[in-house]
Amino acid sequence: MKPHIYKYIGITICLMGLILVRVFQEELFYDPFLDFFRSDFNNQKPPNFVAGKLILSHLFRYSLNSLFTFGVLALYFQSKFNSLALQIMFGSFVLFLAGYFLVIHQGFNWGYTSGFYLRRFLIQPMWLILLFPAFFYVNLLEKESEIKS
Repeated sequence: MKPHIYKYIGITICLMGLILVRVFQEELFYDPFLDFFRSDFNNQKPPNFVAGKLILSHLFRYSLNSLFTFGVLALYFQSKFNSLALQIMFGSFVLFLAGYFLVIHQGFNWGYTSGFYLRRFLIQPMWLILLFPAFFYVNLLEKESEIKS
């Protein structure tokens, strides 16, 4: 097999991993806010939660999503942006987790929307959705500048 075949097989495995994290989210992770945010949460009281268990669960889920996201980015871009991707993903985890717990410990006093979107960055592979097109565009610009040179 040609080397680029392995690259696309690896990317497919990483994408399947992301899908499996989503499919088995209720079995794998502790998150009392799953059902809360699926419903009409603006008219409900937030559920009770165990903070330590929720932090560990979000850390585990974010780590799995980051591992698979990093796999896609590293395989596709061949380590060109690996360091930047890792810095963005893990640096933002600390900020988003702190912001999310501030919002939920304040009882969503800033509104449910801020908690909803901070949580979304923690439990969904948002960095793949944001970084892949950005890295692809930068890579495209670099190739165009090489052709012009």
